[in-house]
Amino acid sequence: MFRKIKIILGVVITLSIIFSSFLYAKDKGKYERYKTRYYDTYYRSPTWLDNERIIFVKYVFYNRRYLLPIVEEFYTVRADYCICSMKTDGTDEETIKQFTTIYDKHGEVVKEVVMIEDGKEIPVKEAICPFDIDCSPKAGLIAFSEKDNIYIMKTDGSDLTKIAKGGGPRFSPDGTKILYRRKDGPHIMNSDGTNKYKVIDEGALGISAIWYPDGKRIYFFYSDVKVKDSSLYVINIDGTGKEKFIETGVWIEDWSPDGSRFIAGRSMYTAEGKNIWNDYLGTHSSNPKRYCIPNNARFSPDGTKIVGHSTYEPWGEIAILSSDFISIKVLRRNE
Repeated sequence: MFRKIKIILGVVITLSIIFSSFLYAKDKGKYERYKTRYYDTYYRSPTWLDNERIIFVKYVFYNRRYLLPIVEEFYTVRADYCICSMKTDGTDEETIKQFTTIYDKHGEVVKEVVMIEDGKEIPVKEAICPFDIDCSPKAGLIAFSEKDNIYIMKTDGSDLTKIAKGGGPRFSPDGTKILYRRKDGPHIMNSDGTNKYKVIDEGALGISAIWYPDGKRIYFFYSDVKVKDSSLYVINIDGTGKEKFIETGVWIEDWSPDGSRFIAGRSMYTAEGKNIWNDYLGTHSSNPKRYCIPNNARFSPDGTKIVGHSTYEPWGEIAILSSDFISIKVLRRNE
C-alpha cells in the first residue's frame, strides 16, 4: 500500500513538472527568451520628453510557474528594466533603453546580463535599473540615477555615460547644468558631468532639490536633527543668499515654467505606519491649496499639464492631469 502511494505521488510530481513546462511561452529567438505568460509590470518616474510625449520607467518581471503538490511557486527567470516613452493619451509606447537580466530556472543565480539595442543583445557587466528620470529637450539629453550613480544619454537612447555619484538629477531650464543630491546636500555640475561643486557647505540632507525657472536659484529640503530643523530653503546657485521658504517639512516637486506656481509634497503616516503622500498645488503664499494627486509630479514644458505617479502599493500608476485639476487620466496601471 505504501509503495503504491509513493508511485502515485511520484507520478503526480512528474506530471506537475511536465505540465508546468507548457504554462510559459516558448522561446521566440534569443531576444524573446524566457518571456513567460506570468509577469508583473511596474511603472515609475514619469516626466516630459516634450509637450506631446512622456518618458517613464517600466520594470517587467517574468516568472516561471511550478505546479507542485498542495502549492504552486513562481520564480523570476527574466527581468527587464526599460526607459520608455508614450503620447499623452497613453498610446504609441516606445522603448528608448532596455537592460535585461536572465536568471536560472529557480530565479536565484544571474546567468546573463544584456542591453537590448535594435533587437540585439549586447552583453554588459551589470543591469542598470533606472530611476529618477529627467529630460532636457534643449540639451537633447535624458538623465537618471541608479545605485547612487548618475547617467546621461541622448533622447534616442544612444551614448549612455556614467557621469557622477548621487541621485535625483534635474536639468537646469537651459539644459546646460544638472542639479543632483548627495548625502551632504545639493550639488551642481555641467550636463556633461564636468565642473562639479557643492552648493552649500553646511550639512544638509539632500532629500529633494529642484531649479527655479530662472536657472539662478534652487530650492532644497534641509534636515538637521541636531537643531531640529526640517524646512524648505532657497539659495543662489553660487551658495549665497540662503533663505527659509517653508517651515512645515514640505518639499517642492516642481515649479510651473513661469514660476507662478509649484507642486509640493509632504509625507504623513497612519497608525498602521503606511506612508501617505499628499501633493498640493499652491502659490508663494504660506497657505497653498491642497489636492490629492500623484507624487513625483512634473509640469509639462508649456505648463498646461502635470504628470506624476501615484503611490498605490506596491509601486504605482502613471496619471496625467490638467494644471487646473479639472481633468485626470490614468495612463498606466501595474499589471
